Amino acid sequence: MKIDRSAGKKTNVEPDEPENETVEFLDSGSTILNLAASNRGKRGGWARGRIVNFVGDGASGKTLLALELAARCFYKIAETPSNLFPKVKSVRIRYNNAEGVMDFPIVDMYGKKFLKGVEWVHSETVEEMGRDIARCVKENKPGEFLLYVIDSLDALTSDAARKRFEDAAKKDKEEDGSYNTEKARYLSSCEKLRL
Repeated sequence: MKIDRSAGKKTNVEPDEPENETVEFLDSGSTILNLAASNRGKRGGWARGRIVNFVGDGASGKTLLALELAARCFYKIAETPSNLFPKVKSVRIRYNNAEGVMDFPIVDMYGKKFLKGVEWVHSETVEEMGRDIARCVKENKPGEFLLYVIDSLDALTSDAARKRFEDAAKKDKEEDGSYNTEKARYLSSCEKLRL
């Protein structure tokens, strides 16, 4: 907080950006969200080049946040200057709708260009999603901006849990209990997703 003595009012002033920035941000479009995500207002937002996980109850706005980020990147990232990343020549947004539900009028909200420009996919297991991310990252070329959205991680199961469920349904018996630990084990194993 800095006092503007000429007006006698308090004003919020962000500190100057350090010359050797190690993180750049994808603007959320909202100063309040930028502050929540990065502790920076106008120059903040979601950390670029990082994994960001929106957490919240059902119907709390996670999908809307993801769509807003995707739309802002789709329309604005190519014109956003960067000191850390190559100039964006093309934009690739892959929206993995694991929940399989999309109640938003995408065309009305973001336009036909956005609807057609985004790769809409659906994974059912965490392993399938992991392979898809790995493929996308390996295909990524210099100058190509890639945003991969998973909506949502909670909707994914593991291959082992799916097989247990199918076996239990065939036998009309309860599933063997593993508490779906395979999913957590897969996600915590950096080697599986390290590229």
